[in-house]
Amino acid sequence: MNTLKDADATSLNTLNLDTSCTEVRLVKDPGEMFEYLFQLDAEERKQVKVCGELSNTVIGEAVNGPLLLFRDGQDVKIEKNAGSVIVKVPATFSFDELVNIACEEGISGVEMLSGIPGTVGAAVVQNIAAYGQKISDVFFSARAFDIATGTILNLNADDLRFSYRSSVLKPRDSYTPDKILLDVTLKCGSPEKLQEIQHTEILAMHREYGRQLDHLVDRRTTVLQVRERKGMVVGGANWLPTAGSYFLSPVLPKEIALNLAKQIRGQNFADSFLTWYQPDATTTRFPAALVMRASGFMNGDSWGNVGLSPHHILAICTYPGATGSDVVALSDLIRAQVTERLGIALEPEVRLLGNFTHKDNEKLRRKFVPGVGEPEWALGLGNPEGTRRLVP
Repeated sequence: MNTLKDADATSLNTLNLDTSCTEVRLVKDPGEMFEYLFQLDAEERKQVKVCGELSNTVIGEAVNGPLLLFRDGQDVKIEKNAGSVIVKVPATFSFDELVNIACEEGISGVEMLSGIPGTVGAAVVQNIAAYGQKISDVFFSARAFDIATGTILNLNADDLRFSYRSSVLKPRDSYTPDKILLDVTLKCGSPEKLQEIQHTEILAMHREYGRQLDHLVDRRTTVLQVRERKGMVVGGANWLPTAGSYFLSPVLPKEIALNLAKQIRGQNFADSFLTWYQPDATTTRFPAALVMRASGFMNGDSWGNVGLSPHHILAICTYPGATGSDVVALSDLIRAQVTERLGIALEPEVRLLGNFTHKDNEKLRRKFVPGVGEPEWALGLGNPEGTRRLVP
């Protein structure tokens, strides 16, 4: 375990936010994590902030108390059986590296999740999902450290109560879990059990490059390309400091969702919308990105040292000197405008950690510089006349 006192954590979070921590501990090994937490009493354990790669976290200007970064794990174990594959991995292991290994080994079930940053533990806590796959589809079991009791628990899928981008380990009030995953077991598929690719964007690029639909490495390559052009691959060609998708897609009445889809992307997009979203009888999830567009926001809009990524409107990005409070202020401005114009409540997907300073949204508004427009990939989904923007 490496310990840093009075550390500058700017380089440790993907938003590159200016922040300081009284103490940062870097832990790779689940056993070492258990030993450290076990020797603390219950109240001391509650003061420890446990994170992974800080890729889905807005961190404040200061973090008091120990910040424990549980990351950079090693040692994946694979057991191939008839019809399925068991993968055992430390919660500290890089999730995208796990996907890479799975694709190289011919293990299906996570290939469409390529390029998502963070640890395996964080992937389970958040029930990450993309392009028709979600981690809960392959989750089998996990061991977790219980902060309150200081004991190790064995958890199955029912225990975690997975839901849309969430689990019982991700409480909404503070997003500070009371159980820390130590290691995870996944039950994945063999190459013969590949699911059909349903997203037209993935299919179009896959065919453009002449790749095989039933080849896992080819699938991963295509997903990484699609994510990279949206600026969603850390360190990729279009990368700007972000925490990924900032808001959750809200649940809307189907009629309202279809009207918004037509307004922003046109009739053809609206006609096909319910084929790639899975609604219930009266409601459906609706992309938060389109909610933001319908509320007047545009790719590349900026407010001083924070803004919306020119490559994907759903990613709040930062520029040098930005703080967590600047990001939260922009989030508040966006949410207020969406509620005012559409009556829709957007909920952040990210974790807030540390101490924040109140920012005046009116001052933020005065720094507004409009973006130049939507990227080519978004325009390809549909761009009817008269939908460019309403000025924020």
